[in-house]
Amino acid sequence: MKNIYGDPNYTEIQTELHNELEKLRENYEDNDLISQAFIEDYYNRVKENPLIEYWKLPPSEMQKLYQEYIKNRN
Repeated sequence: MKNIYGDPNYTEIQTELHNELEKLRENYEDNDLISQAFIEDYYNRVKENPLIEYWKLPPSEMQKLYQEYIKNRN
């Protein structure tokens, strides 16, 4: 794979995609503040319950984390 972002040969396509993204963000009332709020909320939820991201762990770590979560939940 080759990153072509910023390649002058693709300036027109890049501009077109940025414009399309802006339209989508307006259509769905999305903005940087909402995105940052979502990230912060997700981060806080993961801090409270690391099992939210269990899928990133190997099975042995999942089991260990789950046991620890159950033990500390009570």
